[in-house]
Amino acid sequence: VTSLTAFWESIEYAALLGVGPLLAAASSFSAIPRVTGRKLHDLGKARSFIRLTLAGAIGVLVTMGGAGLLTGYGWVAGSNSAAYIDAGEGWAQSSGGAVQALFLLAIGFAFVSLLGHFAYASVVLSTITRGEATTQEILVTVGTSDE
Repeated sequence: VTSLTAFWESIEYAALLGVGPLLAAASSFSAIPRVTGRKLHDLGKARSFIRLTLAGAIGVLVTMGGAGLLTGYGWVAGSNSAAYIDAGEGWAQSSGGAVQALFLLAIGFAFVSLLGHFAYASVVLSTITRGEATTQEILVTVGTSDE
């Protein structure tokens, strides 16, 4: 039912928009303060990154997955009943615009995720340039056995 639809693309896009950036942020939010010696500059932006990225990725997954299911079941029903054209030139008219509306919603959710990615970039750059300096542990040898 969903083999040639946007259902599988929705899973890929959700992974690209959500899973990948969240994994990268998980490691960089803990590593950047240790590497640069600075605290995260704005924790509010870090939280908004997580919220926007999750909302955008889940929204893309749901809307594109719904469009894929609607398209797949429409193809099956159209082929079995011969009630309307299930592929080609008349497909957009027969689906009633629901698939196109779901794709427009998916584009909106992708922009929400993009705003989250901008918040992530802002947190990383502001931490490097304006983050508050923290104390760091530096290991220094006291003496050698040759002395």
